[in-house]
Amino acid sequence: MRQYELIRNEEGGDAGGGAAVADPTEEYGSDPSTPPTFDASGMFDADGRFQEIGDRFKNDSVDADYINRNFKGKSPSDLAKMLKDNQTAARAKSVSYPGADASDEDWSRFREAAGVPESADQVMPEDFESFQNATGWTEEVATPVVDALIQSGAPGPAITAGLAAVQKAAAAQAEQWQAEAQERREAGKQQLLEAFGTETDARINGATVAAEKLGIQAGLSQEQIEGVKQVVSQIDSPELTRMFAHLSDAISEASYRGPGQTAKVDDFRGPAETAQAIMEDSQHPMHAKFMAGDDAVHKHVDTLLAKARDIA
Repeated sequence: MRQYELIRNEEGGDAGGGAAVADPTEEYGSDPSTPPTFDASGMFDADGRFQEIGDRFKNDSVDADYINRNFKGKSPSDLAKMLKDNQTAARAKSVSYPGADASDEDWSRFREAAGVPESADQVMPEDFESFQNATGWTEEVATPVVDALIQSGAPGPAITAGLAAVQKAAAAQAEQWQAEAQERREAGKQQLLEAFGTETDARINGATVAAEKLGIQAGLSQEQIEGVKQVVSQIDSPELTRMFAHLSDAISEASYRGPGQTAKVDDFRGPAETAQAIMEDSQHPMHAKFMAGDDAVHKHVDTLLAKARDIA
């Protein structure tokens, strides 16, 4: 049987840092496959319990400090019981996902062990406004999603991490879309520069004004009008901006039709603007008759104001 011993230097220290080396004079027995054994003599007291051990066992296979700290005074049977108790405790704490035929008790035990939240409120993002701005998810959308995850047994940290990942991905996507939109606007601005030259900015402003006037004439709400104006002014569609720029030219070049008739520019005004022009614009062909108290013109103004109130 091959024995392992420590080679100590003359001062009493371990050679090579205390590493265990084989005695070259020892050989295996007749069976070369016989594994080496560990000499545990001196590790136990007369009662068969672990005693405090010293440098004799400080090698690569025994941690004397650990043994002294945890095993001193214990017998091998005590250690066996400790091992069995630890295994039992580990199995008790282990958890597996309930199967299709799991009972409510099984689910309850799993939820408690896995840390499944009781409600969506426990795992919703603290700054939900930022989450909503990034994802577009309202609480009406997010809550059913989280509830479904809870019902399926997802742990709270997993749900929280998932929502954070959704927010991060949505923010990155929005940033990419904004960059792409900016590239389209710059390309559209270049198209307008080629078409209008140095008058480009003025033509874009005129197109925006024309969009507003036409929106009023069409009876759109102010919110809808602002949406159209933004598309035109931001050059989200350069073709649409060019169309409204030419419409602006038509409005600017329009002349009044003649005495007693509505001016062409009125075709692009809202009823309130038209009524105001008749009452205040001395160049309007109906203004003189309005000031003279003409019944037909006054009725026309009243009709325009009534229409303006209906739109509002």
